[in-house]
Amino acid sequence: MMKRTIPLFVCAVLVAMLVTEAAPAVTVAVQNTEAIGVRYQYTASSSNLVTSTMYDKAMVRGKTDTNAGVDDWGKVWLQFDLSSIWATYGKENLSSASLTIWSENGTGRRFSVAGLIDGLIDYDEEENPYSLETWTRSSTNWYNAPGQDAASGTAINFSMVYNSAPLWTCQNSLTDSIVTDFGASITGITDTNFDQCARYQSIDGAVTAANTNLLAYLLTDTDGLVTLIGYDHTNSSNQNWWIGTAGTYTGPLYNGELIRNSPTLTLTFVPEPATLAILGLGGLFLRRRLA
Repeated sequence: MMKRTIPLFVCAVLVAMLVTEAAPAVTVAVQNTEAIGVRYQYTASSSNLVTSTMYDKAMVRGKTDTNAGVDDWGKVWLQFDLSSIWATYGKENLSSASLTIWSENGTGRRFSVAGLIDGLIDYDEEENPYSLETWTRSSTNWYNAPGQDAASGTAINFSMVYNSAPLWTCQNSLTDSIVTDFGASITGITDTNFDQCARYQSIDGAVTAANTNLLAYLLTDTDGLVTLIGYDHTNSSNQNWWIGTAGTYTGPLYNGELIRNSPTLTLTFVPEPATLAILGLGGLFLRRRLA
């Protein structure tokens, strides 16, 4: 009876092949669990000020007419609960991420999206700490929204958002996002709620001038809750976002797809083969008995 040891490099190659086969990429879509739009309207001539909240169609607007003394501003807060997603797929395995927004006002709109810094806290009247990421639709307004700059219609509090800058700025829809026109010219729908509907998707991939910092931002999350803030950085744009939480919309459809839908994060995970590799290391010491 003769014993022969399988060469170590052969075992290593076999383990690598098995690990590769056992770790395919997985893509999941996650819709928002909470959302609110806040609006500020002021007319100097009448000294009239109105603030309001909007759901499920929220305004993203930065309009200022200095000659008429009129301000009409709107911003949007979106909350995503990723705790079960991290538990299932592992945040460390996240390899790409994109955000999709459904808009009511055509394909050429401009806006920015920023991410609230993870772990920010504030204190209630009794000095009890609470997480700013636990905001709710019913308790959020123009003045207390987390990361808000209540004095500006075109800015937020950049000291409270990731990287002190927007994650995604759509300045030119031809280069800064993937836009699909769901307007009446395509769908044949004449209802004014849908005649200019469009879908905007942030460009996925590595962080470059043409892509978003969304992936890098999501990797900083520690509690499963993520807040994104939408605003008009131009002081000129005007649009409405559909922000109803998952399951809000049932139609109409275009080629089987909803032409309005809830804001959605599309996340791709590539599981690290570390665990399988460790188990496979045992193969390096296998000895094969040959007659």
